[in-house]
This record gives sequence, C-alpha cells and structure tokens, in this order.
Amino acid sequence: MMPDLTRAACVRRGRSFHTGRQQVGKPTLVLETLERRRLMAFDVGPTAAADTLPGGGGATEEGSATLVSVVTTLTATAPMVTRVASGVTPTATVTVTRSGDVSGPLVLPVKVVGGTARPGSDYRRIPLERMKVRFAAGASSADLTVPLLPTRLRQPEEFLQLRIGSPRGSRPRVTTTVTLGRSGQVFLSEPTAIANGWSTFPVLTQGDAVRLAGGRRGERFAWTEDDRNWDGLGAYRSDGDTLRVLVNNETANGRVNRVDLNVPRLKSWIERRVVGNTTTNQKPRPLGLIEGVRRAWDTVASGDGTLTRPCSGNVWEADTFAPGMGFADRLYLFGEETFGAEPWGHICVIDTATDTLYEVPDVGGPGSWENATPIDTGRTDTIAILLGEDRGEAVDGTAPLTLYVGLKNPSGSFLERNGLVGGKNYTWDADGTSVTDGTMGGGIFARNNDVATGTWRLSSTEAVLFSKAEDVHTNMQPSSAGFGRQGVVASQGEALFLVDFLTTNFVAGDLAADQRSDVRVLFEQRTDHGDGSGATGLFGGMDNMTWCADGTLVVNEDDGEGDVWRIRVDDLLADYRAGVLDPSGENVYQLLDADAIPGIDVTESSGVIDISAHLGYDPGLVFLTNGMGDTADQLVMFVAPTVGRGTATRSAAGSRAR
Repeated sequence: MMPDLTRAACVRRGRSFHTGRQQVGKPTLVLETLERRRLMAFDVGPTAAADTLPGGGGATEEGSATLVSVVTTLTATAPMVTRVASGVTPTATVTVTRSGDVSGPLVLPVKVVGGTARPGSDYRRIPLERMKVRFAAGASSADLTVPLLPTRLRQPEEFLQLRIGSPRGSRPRVTTTVTLGRSGQVFLSEPTAIANGWSTFPVLTQGDAVRLAGGRRGERFAWTEDDRNWDGLGAYRSDGDTLRVLVNNETANGRVNRVDLNVPRLKSWIERRVVGNTTTNQKPRPLGLIEGVRRAWDTVASGDGTLTRPCSGNVWEADTFAPGMGFADRLYLFGEETFGAEPWGHICVIDTATDTLYEVPDVGGPGSWENATPIDTGRTDTIAILLGEDRGEAVDGTAPLTLYVGLKNPSGSFLERNGLVGGKNYTWDADGTSVTDGTMGGGIFARNNDVATGTWRLSSTEAVLFSKAEDVHTNMQPSSAGFGRQGVVASQGEALFLVDFLTTNFVAGDLAADQRSDVRVLFEQRTDHGDGSGATGLFGGMDNMTWCADGTLVVNEDDGEGDVWRIRVDDLLADYRAGVLDPSGENVYQLLDADAIPGIDVTESSGVIDISAHLGYDPGLVFLTNGMGDTADQLVMFVAPTVGRGTATRSAAGSRAR
C-alpha cells in the first residue's frame, strides 16, 4: 500500500505522529523527529520489517514503513574562564559535538536558561541569544564563542547556564554551564590532604590593570608576549611605607620591572584576613595594596647596552653579614642566561640608591648565568661570590662551580666599592680523582650526604661539571655556624648541593693558596619521597630557592608541577650524621601545591623570596614567588597561619599536620 502522506508530512514538519488506537498484534507506531534523525524508508513490497524504535517491536502490516533509527546525540564542553580585574576581555569557547548521522548540516539555537552571571555586566545577552551553533555537513563538532564582558572590579565565581538546541519535545539539545572564575584566582594552594593553614593570594597577574593606593588610576599592566616569563625576584624597603619588589622577565629582550606595595595596608590585611583562616586558603588581593607598577630597566649603564634573559636574582643589603662584611651598598644581583655553544651572558647588578643597572663582566666572565650569591670572607676588604651557570640539559654535566673573589675599594665607584671589578674566577676541582662528572651516579656523587673535597683553581681542565645550576643561595641563618659560609646549588634534575666554606681562607682580594671546600649532596631528586602526608610524591626539578633566616630552605619546582617545597637544613643534616639517609616528611616536605587554573596553568614556580623581615615579622612566614603559566604569569604571596602572633614555632611555621 502507498505511504500515508499525512504521516510523512507530519514527519517533515518535525512533529510526532501516532497511528491511533492500538490494535491487537499491531503495535503503536511512534515516529521521532528529523532533528533526532529517525529516518523512515517506505517499502511497498510484500515483505515486512521489524520496527527498530526503542520500545517498539513485532512486525508491521504489509506495505508499512520500515524505520531506521539513527539518533543524533549532542554533548558540550564548557570552559572555566579566567577573569582578571583589568578591563581585559576574557574568552569562553563552548565546543559542541554530535554523534549519529552527521552527513547533513545542522543549526542549533542558543538560550540562557540560568546562572548567577549578569547580562550587561558579565556577558552580552542579546548577541548571545541570537547566535547559532552551526555544524557543516559531515562535521562532528562546532564552537560557540560566548560574548563575555571585561571587568575592572573584583568578582566572585559565577556561572552561565546555556541550552543549545531546540526546547521542543525530543529535538536534539544539550545544556551546559560556563564558569566565570573569580577575579583574583591564585595558582598556589595547600597540598592535597595537608591542612597546614598557609594562605595565598595574587599580588599581580599578567593582564592586570591596577588601582593605586589612595584611589589614583594605575598604569595598565597588560604586557605583550615579550614581557612574559616572570622569573627572579628581589625586594627592599624603599621608604617607611613601601616595599619595592623587582621582577625579572626572562625574555630575549629582557627587563627588570618594579612593583611597589603599601606595607601598612598589607600588614593590616594579613592580620585581619589571613591569620587564623579556617575557610579557604586562597584570598583575593587586598584593595590598595599596589602603589605603583613600572617597566623599569632594560638597558645597562656599562656593558653592551642590552639586557638578555635575566633569570634568578636577590636583593642583598649593605653590610650583608656584619658591619663591613659583604657588600658595601644595597644591590640587586642577578644573571643573564644565554644559550649557544659560547654563552655570552653576564652577571648584572642594580644600584638601588641610583636605580642604575650595570653589567659586571669581570664576575665569572661570559656564561649562561642563572644567579650569584655572596659568601662571607671574614674580611672587610674582600668580596666572594658563588655563581650558578644554567647550561646544558637537566642531567648533563656541563656547568662548573665558579667562585669570584674581588678586592673592595671604599673610595671607588659603586662597582669598585663592592669589589665587582678586577677580581679572579676559580672553579672547583675534586681532589684525588680525574673524574669531572658531577651528576648523580657520575662517579663522585651517588646518594644523599655523599661528600667530596675539592680545590679551587684559577685554571683547571678537570673542573667538576654539574647539571644545570638553576639557582644559588647563601645560608642566612644568623644562629647557624654556617651563616654566610655555606652556599647551596640547585642542580636541576639532579640534587641540591651544599658548598662549605667554613675552612676556606681568604686574603686581601683573593683566596689563600690551595684552598678547599667540601661539596655535599643535601637532597637527591627522587620519586619515592613522602610529600608530608604519608603518600609518595616527587620533589625534583629544583629551581629557584631562598635560604631563610629561620634555617629553612624554600625551593621552587620546574618539573611540570611548579610546587613549593621546604627543607629544615640543620635537622636534615643531623639525620644524615645519625645514619638516616632517607629524609622524613618532617625535614623535607611540600609546602604548597601549584593548581591548574585556566589561563595560569603553571608548570614552573620561580623566584621565591622571604619578605617577612621587611614587614616586621619573624623569618620564614611571608614569601613572594612567581608562577610561569601557559598564557599568563602571576606574582603570588603566601603567608603562614601564625604571622603577627610573635615567634613562630616549628609546628606553627609550616610543619606537616600529623
């Protein structure tokens, strides 16, 4: 028999159709819509076919329709949107996929059906609800770009619920939710399963426009791609109420930038909003914190005139170790990391009194320098600087330990007063062996607490070569016997090495003859070390670090994680002396975890510094660090739960919860 044209017309119009009253032996025939791609093929032959509809069954009468079920199913993936209070427009792309019959084109309407996001403030409703999701013939996916609006205010987390597809009956549709992240998201938080009480908040995120303290409009902090890679940090009190933070941009056309923070506002906010925090350890930036942002130094007063890939750095105060000991002036010291068969970067310094940037090619000579750190010579006329060269791959022995020694001239220029010209460069040569491989398992070092004695030589073809020296720092714990006389080297992918100058003798502007130092494995990178919660975790990819005045070493990771770890150096060495070579979670533990925040998907934390003393707090309680993200970088402060409550105890300052 011929097909029922009324039935076919109903199908074409996208309506359901019912044959009428059900009869015995003849099941009800329900035809789905074209949008769900129920294809109907009419057969006028003498045979019958089974109904393929779900729930249907049995044979149809001769000449009835044969139904072929090809269902279109929709799914949608919506993003978590990163927002910054900067006037920069965030982006949100919803991806819709279809399965089943994709041979033809498909156009789907869009409707806002719920959410806390507000039209006209968070998104543009009129263009959004006039948009269509359009599938080309043969395409299985299509995108919808949601027209979001920028914000200049702090915003809570909000969401926008969308229905994509027809609201009618069984036509294909899907509901999805776009989450608008609160402005002021921060990439650091407490580690999983460890409630240590530390709070974190963003000081500055790439793309931010800041409002200066006092209500004045600040400079826009929307940086170009060349201004990415926030790396080394330094800080000092530029006046009674201002903490000046210097931020390196590790790019080919590098800069050192300046961020000024209001100290009274910061301290008040910490003590009212952070101390005793029991709800969330991630906080928004306090209002009125930033007094100024400046793109500061990109050329040098002496040298080749350019600044290339400035890496880790530190501000060192005048009389670094004692009156007359160490540097004569406060300065910011950092390295240029360059690449190639013949690295040509230099150690650089900024005179913070005159805001002058200098290259100091006599310190170390040309190289791929990451950073440099002063060593106490025990003399007022002599400066010594341990250098870290970031050269080669993470597990190749390519970088020697270098020690610069120079004579200070009290009546000379800034560089001369600080002994940064005309000195000598020594490298470390392990005694009693011709082995030059300083990597773990290379013949000198194999495990924690392995130690080797070596001689500092002006020229040596047998200098021990370590893997990439990602940072160097000095023991700054005044109560320690190693104060100023021990350095630490972060050898990425390998270990932290302790360099001991306790028995190294200096003369005026030089080393005494045949001077030696011990180099010890402080902590070997491993995959089976506890993260402080009893679980196994990875502490590796050692990067920038700071040796705090409380005796702890805080270390960034550059291994795809970007976490922050802490080491109790004296306790760890005591364990080693007792024969315990596998550190406990008490002495080596994860302090903070790097979170995967959209837009700030950090793979490297960098440039950690302790700013506690600048704020009048005990050491080891307030830190700054950078997060290098896929599309944005972030300067973050992290704060102990006991800051402002007097002297911090071992457990209060960050020991793991038990």
